[in-house]
Amino acid sequence: MEATISWIFNIAVTLAMSVIGWSLKEQYKQIKTDRSETREYIKENIGKLDTRVTKLEDKLPKEYVLKEDFYREINKLDLKLDSVRDDIAQLNKNVVALLTTIQGGVGN
Repeated sequence: MEATISWIFNIAVTLAMSVIGWSLKEQYKQIKTDRSETREYIKENIGKLDTRVTKLEDKLPKEYVLKEDFYREINKLDLKLDSVRDDIAQLNKNVVALLTTIQGGVGN
C-alpha cells in the first residue's frame, strides 16, 4: 500500500513538473517571439526617426536663427539706430543754430 501511494505521488509530481516545464517552455518561446518583434519594431522606427532628424537638421538652418546670431544682429541694429539718433540730434542743433542766425540777422 505504501508503495502504491509513493508510486502515485511520484507520478503526480512528474506530471506536475511536466506541466510546469511545458508552461515555462511556452512562456520562453513567447518571450523570444515578443523580443524579436520588439527588435524589428525598434529597427523600423529608428530608421523613421533618423529620417525625421535628418530632415529637421536640413530645415533648421534655413528657418531658424541661433540665439547668438540673433543677439549679434540686434546689437548691430541698435548701433545703427544710435547713429541715426545722433545724426538727428546734430541736424536739430544745426537747424537751431541756423534759425538763431537768421533771427539775429533779421533783428539787425
